[in-house]
Amino acid sequence: MRHYTHSVTLSGTWEAKQDAAKPNPLTKQIRVLVADDAVYLRHSVRQTLQYANYTVIEARDGMEAIEKLQESVPEVVCLM
Repeated sequence: MRHYTHSVTLSGTWEAKQDAAKPNPLTKQIRVLVADDAVYLRHSVRQTLQYANYTVIEARDGMEAIEKLQESVPEVVCLM
């Protein structure tokens, strides 16, 4: 899994100044909840996602996943 970003060079126009004030969604780290009872699989997926610059939240089972979801809602949930 590779993570690519695309950057665009803008000129000094009014639109460029407006876009500069907006946060860049490509720089925000996406949070992924990984839930599985197999330690090896969970750690393998975590390493792969962290290498691709994702923030990983781990859960050992479904009940722990529900607890983690109550604390904060990630952008992606990976249930295996």
